[in-house]
This record gives sequence, C-alpha cells and structure tokens, in this order.
Amino acid sequence: MPTTAVRPARPAAPAVPSPDGCSRGTPEMIAALYADYGRELQRFAARLTGDHSRAEDIVQETMLRAWRHPAKVSSRTGAPRAWLYAVARNLAIDQY
Repeated sequence: MPTTAVRPARPAAPAVPSPDGCSRGTPEMIAALYADYGRELQRFAARLTGDHSRAEDIVQETMLRAWRHPAKVSSRTGAPRAWLYAVARNLAIDQY
C-alpha cells in the first residue's frame, strides 16, 4: 500500500486590518490553509454529515471563520489543523 507524505503546514500569513478596523486574514493565508487542509477537511466533514454538498458548505464556512479570526488560527502553537477541525466539527453538529 502506498504511503502519503505528510506535508508541513505553512505558517499563516499575518492579518491585515479591514476598512472597518477589524483584523482580517489575507487571501494568501486562506489559499495556503485550503491547499494544506481543504481536501482532508472536506473528507472529515463528509464523514460527519454523510452529504458531500453539506461538507463543502462546512469547509467554506470554516475557511471564512479562519479569515475573520486569523489570530485564533495563527496564535495556536503548531499547525492550525486542530482549530480547523474543531470549527468544522462544531458546524456539522450545529447543522443537525
């Protein structure tokens, strides 16, 4: 059975202030998070919900929350994987 190599997570890009004064993530940060975690997060959400379209919605909302709260994603020690999975899990639970 072939093994898949674990790619190192990229550090989240620094947040930039939005016009309303709130801190927002950068498009590069979201692109990096999606490239690193999007596919596995979608599989996780699909297993939780049993529905691929709902899983896509959960991943989209998870990434939106990461963009809205970049400090929560980048302030964690290590990779943001645990935070992303917790948000996706909570969204799946809330949708039932």
